[in-house]
Parts: sequence; structure tokens; C-alpha cells
Amino acid sequence: MVISSSLVRKYLTDIRSDLVAEHVIIPDRDLYRYMKIVSPMNSHEAPRNVALLFFTENPDQYFPATQIEVVEFGDDAGGDLIEEKVFKGPIHFQSRQALDYLNSFSTSMIRKIPGRAEAYKTVAFPYEAMEEALVNAVYHRSYEIHEPIKVYLYPDRMEIISYPGPVPGIEMHHLQASGVVPPVQSRNRRIGEFLKELDLAEGRGTGIPKIRRKMKENGSPEPKFEFDKEKTYFRVILPAHPQYVVIHSIRNSAHLWATGDKKSALANLEQALSKVPTSGALIGQLIEYKAGQGDLSSAEHMFNENRNNIELIDRHLLYLAMARAYLNTQNASKASSILQEIPSPTTGDELIELAILYKRAGRFKEAHKVFASNFDILREDQKAVHEFAQTKMKLASKERGHVRKRLNKEALELLHRAIQLSDDYIRTAWCWFDLARTLVWLRSPETEILSAYSKAMELLPNELIFKENYEKWKANYERRSGLKK
Repeated sequence: MVISSSLVRKYLTDIRSDLVAEHVIIPDRDLYRYMKIVSPMNSHEAPRNVALLFFTENPDQYFPATQIEVVEFGDDAGGDLIEEKVFKGPIHFQSRQALDYLNSFSTSMIRKIPGRAEAYKTVAFPYEAMEEALVNAVYHRSYEIHEPIKVYLYPDRMEIISYPGPVPGIEMHHLQASGVVPPVQSRNRRIGEFLKELDLAEGRGTGIPKIRRKMKENGSPEPKFEFDKEKTYFRVILPAHPQYVVIHSIRNSAHLWATGDKKSALANLEQALSKVPTSGALIGQLIEYKAGQGDLSSAEHMFNENRNNIELIDRHLLYLAMARAYLNTQNASKASSILQEIPSPTTGDELIELAILYKRAGRFKEAHKVFASNFDILREDQKAVHEFAQTKMKLASKERGHVRKRLNKEALELLHRAIQLSDDYIRTAWCWFDLARTLVWLRSPETEILSAYSKAMELLPNELIFKENYEKWKANYERRSGLKK
């Protein structure tokens, strides 16, 4: 008998059947007859088709192309093949394995909601929608047509294709949002029964409404269901969540930009923007790349076209990008003007960047306010802590008396913390250098000042400003010491 006893018993264990309870002993053949997965044939019993699909190691020996093929493409046209994966074996096994694989692509995204403590979590593709679409394909395909189930992954969508199309009685209008699927005869009733026992299918015509509901709950666009006039195929299209399209595009463009293909990087972002026109992240990245190419006028034009569009998500990212572009071209006044109008960022990294841009633009009080009010977020980030310390140092240089001393002492504490967080020897060297300067202003002992300068120069021995500043301090110290003598 080609039926695998171990597969049968595993299936019964999975559905918690009493047929495999510890105290029950049933011979394999009696078990098969009870489950109706064999039928009499001449003088022996032969496995039914459902048994060959569920309880043999290689169903494709009996039904060629009984497999699920997942293909990932790098572009919308399907010309840039990235990876192909084939799942074989018992149809419930391959279904679960393919779903686990697809779920690894469904990136989780957490978005902070302004003015609220909770965050909004979404995924690229809701698992329940993928499960319904793929299991329905396994359930309703024809195993007499030697074509695998195909899953195509594009940057902005997932397509699940099976053959043939729906059974007679189902028309396109039944699959629309307001449509109701009629109670037509099932193509593979026994397969549906086994999948239902495994909680992989419901078998009540609820699959398509469930897909719609799960996509809507996730904030994803409407799914689409397609088949041709002759009903030779059935396709389910699950659009990716817009935020995933944005993340995927920015990631790919960053790779293209880093490898020198700047034209493709821009084209990739513009294509994504045509699909998610409300993304401030995409517009911000385009502004940054255009400015990075030296095309500041195009960056300004894009910024001015979109700066007041309140429908944009993450509109503040436009302001951050444009301010950064002005600062990179030594135009601090324009950067300062833009930062005065910026909508409030929502994530910790963005708040840190805003504070740093304020600092670069010479708006030290605003920088200090953002740093101070978000210290819990930045306290473990060496760069942010260092920048906060430098902001205090700059403010101290404009004050006198008690306020100046207090700001320098606070800068000193931050610099010690930044050094403890050391993960970049260059920045650590600058932390030691700033520490030495602050110790000088606080008139700390010579040994402490000398130690800080020495550690800075040890880390970056070729940094001239370290040596020049040290020599200047040393000369002043020796002069003062000589006067005292």
C-alpha cells in the first residue's frame, strides 16, 4: 500500500482524533477504511485520490505538478527574478510550508499615532488573507491539469494563481465587494473536508469575504479576484500595505544609489510615489537624492509643491530633507526658516535628527528643547548624546556666571556618557576633545584636561585641530603658571 501510515496517524493527531488515542489500537487498513481513503478494486483495496494527495510523500508521482511555486520579482514587470522556491509533498504540508515562507516577507510595521500613547501595527500582507487565498487555491484547483499553483511576489503586491477558473455558476460579479458567492457544487469536496479538519479551510463560501475583511482591518487596499472568459485560471491579487511599498522602495533605492545607479534609484522612488502619492517619506527621499545630485532647484520645486499638502503622511520628512539639503550647501538661513515651519516628527530617530538639524542651523535653543524633552529616547545613542552635549557647550559660550557654569557641567556629564556608549572611535575621539575643552572652561585640574586631550589625540593622531587646541591650552597654562611663580 502506497499510503504512509505515519502521515495518516500524524494527521489524526493534528486534528485530535480519538482514533489515535493512547488506549485505542486500530490496524492501519481498518483505519484507512474508516476514513474512507481506500476503495475496493478487484481483489484488493486501492487508495483514493484524496489519500494520494494527503498521505503519500510525493503526490506529484500520481498527479504531476502538485506543488506550490513562489517566485519573487524585483520589479513590477516580472523581469527581475530574485528568488524562486518550490514546495512539494502532501498538500497540507506544502500549504503550511509555503505560508510560513510567505509570512517571512510580510514585514511588520509599527506606526506611532500623534497624540496617542498606543501605536498602530500593520503588516505587508495579513496572514489570514494569504492563508485563505492559498488554501482556496489548493482546495479548488484541478489536479488533472498539470500546472502548479503559482505565487508571484512583486514590490507592491502578491498574486496567487491556480488552474482552472471557478466552477460553473460563479461569475465575476459574485466576487465584487457587494457580491455573494452562490452555493455551487465543490470541485474537490473530499479535499475540502480534510482541509477543514485541519482548520485550513472553512468550506462555507466565506473565504473571499474573509480575505476582504482581513485586508481592510490591516489598512491594506482592496484585494482583486480575476479569471478569464473561458475560466482557464483564477487569480487573487493582494496589494501590499502602502507603508510596505514605501519601505521596500526606499530600501531598494538606497542600494541602487550606493552602487552608483542614481538614475534607477530616482526612477524607483518615482514609480513607488505613483502608487503611494501620499507618502512624505518617498517625497523626502526624492528631495534628498535630487539635492545630492546637485539639482537643488528640482529639490526645492518638489518641496514647495508638497510642503502644504496636509494629506501627506509623514509630511515633516519633506522639511527634514530640505533643511538638510540647505545645510549641506552652507545655507543655514534657509534651513532655519524651513525648520520654523516643520510639522512635529513622530519617531525617536526623527526627533533626534530634527534636534541635530536645529543645531546645525544655529538654532541652539530649539535644538536644546528637542534634545531635553526626548532624552529618554536618545540616552542610549552616542551620536545624539554627543550632539546634545555640544548644544549645551554652544549655549554656555553665550552665557555668563552661574548659567554658563551649569550648562558646562551638564555638557560634561553628557560627554562622559557618550564616551561610555562608545561604538565609533572617531566620534569617541571628538567626545574626548570636547570633554577637554569643557574641563578647560570649568578650570578643572591639569591632569584631567591633559588626560582628555591625550585620549583624543591617541584615537585620531592626525587630527590637526586636536593638536592646535592642545598646544594653545598648554601655552596658556604654562604662561599662567609662570606668572604665578
